[in-house]
Amino acid sequence: MPSFSLPSRRVSFSSRNDYSRLPQDDELYVIRAFARHASKCRSCSDPYETYREGGTLCPKGHQRALDVAQYVYGKAGQAYSVVDSERNQRVQVEIPSECPA
Repeated sequence: MPSFSLPSRRVSFSSRNDYSRLPQDDELYVIRAFARHASKCRSCSDPYETYREGGTLCPKGHQRALDVAQYVYGKAGQAYSVVDSERNQRVQVEIPSECPA
């Protein structure tokens, strides 16, 4: 029987320290603004479902989402600070429970 060898794999970890924090005032403002809007707007209440169905956010929701994206980005289902990433730090932002959208 022939023997098979698997290629060796090398694993390394990031040298950056990751931590989480509550949103700063400006981050919280844009997050809450989008959440308030989404609570009253059908197309913005579940952005992912709207996307899956081929729809788009309404113009106001789209602008509020752009505002959020200036402060927070998503990676692997988690929210991270844009400002901190510009300083080469990966800082997870804890989204308040009252802002589900």
